[in-house]
Amino acid sequence: MLLTAIVMLLFYIKHYIDTHKKELGILKALGYSNIKIAKSFWVFGISIFIGTVTGYAGAFLIMPWFYAL
Repeated sequence: MLLTAIVMLLFYIKHYIDTHKKELGILKALGYSNIKIAKSFWVFGISIFIGTVTGYAGAFLIMPWFYAL
């Protein structure tokens, strides 16, 4: 399950970058460094991380009940 959560996290991050490629290119053209750009997208990264951890923890807690059923 952990591997699945990590793969999904990477997929969503890549999808987000692909869909916002134009905006990221404009920021790079304006002289922003990669670190400055990454700092501006911290909300997206944190929300994905929290969702992944919540989903993994919820599945981990439900699995014993599911197997008993």
